[in-house]
Amino acid sequence: MTRQHVHAELFRLTAPWHARLDSHPALAPLLSPGLQVQAYGQVLQRLHACLQPCETALSDWERDCRMQGPECLQGLEYQPRCAALAQDISRLGLSLLPGPPAVRPACDADYLGQRYVLEGAALGSARIRQQLQRQAPQLPSAAMQYLAAQQAQVAGWPQFLQQLEQRLADAAALAAATAAATGVFRHFLQVLDECSHAD
Repeated sequence: MTRQHVHAELFRLTAPWHARLDSHPALAPLLSPGLQVQAYGQVLQRLHACLQPCETALSDWERDCRMQGPECLQGLEYQPRCAALAQDISRLGLSLLPGPPAVRPACDADYLGQRYVLEGAALGSARIRQQLQRQAPQLPSAAMQYLAAQQAQVAGWPQFLQQLEQRLADAAALAAATAAATGVFRHFLQVLDECSHAD
């Protein structure tokens, strides 16, 4: 299966979950005209509650993987973004919200499936940042470091797709990655639901 086919199939299989996340009311203010600083900060709090447990799970897997040898993670190292998100939230005078633990990857395919969701989010965040810079100049640039960090990850997308091609070439690996990606979407939706009910 080629890189384009692996990516296309993973996208097809997770598309309903992607659509549910993109349309979640807890994220809607981010793309609303006239976005105010308070609403922007609330979205960042929700995103941090979603993302931080996922980054912890990935970090734990990477730590154990490195113990097997340096070649295990060659070309796969995840670049954390939660620190920038936490700084943005702090600069807005807000506190972090807790999130439930995320499922730790059990194999390469799980790891890639989880990464697929987070790296795809970087593509979306880059577009959102450009839109906010045009439509919401009232937002403090010092509190947009997370979106800037996400945009910086876009250049690594082709290399990540190459890893998908190499490591998810068989049906079993692709199925495991799809299940792991779906698990991340479920996690994000659960956290956003809980944040919405707490507001």
